[in-house]
Amino acid sequence: MVMGVGIWAAHFIGMLALRFPIRLTYDLATTLVSLAIAVGMSGAALACVGRSGGKAIYLIVAGVLLGLGIAGMHYTGVASINIVPGITYNPAPLVVSVAIAWTMSCAALCVAFGSDMRVTRPVGTRFVAAGLLGSAIGGLRRSLRAAASVSIQRK
Repeated sequence: MVMGVGIWAAHFIGMLALRFPIRLTYDLATTLVSLAIAVGMSGAALACVGRSGGKAIYLIVAGVLLGLGIAGMHYTGVASINIVPGITYNPAPLVVSVAIAWTMSCAALCVAFGSDMRVTRPVGTRFVAAGLLGSAIGGLRRSLRAAASVSIQRK
């Protein structure tokens, strides 16, 4: 729950910082769906890690789940913006953004848990894992901006 809400909060604070020459509003239901995606996929990823028994494939699957959760939360959150005609995406940067999210999520989980699955890790290791997860979010956000385009029509 904490990881999912933290990921979502970082995303939504970034969304609130977005500036357009028009006033933006957000659809509450879609925004809550984005929160549910972040919490659900974070929980699924951590459950996968917890059952891994130190097997690398479980860490990879957990990283893919977490990365897809970050991407799904992010794109759903952007879809909650009430804007006409809407946001369109260039496919190549969109694919890159999802790849960044899951690659960095895999790296973060591998550093955080490693093959020995020790619960206690050195503080420096935990900071590196947190930085990698932050890079997943930040990298996705930057590449999303490259993928997205908005046509604002003024009357």
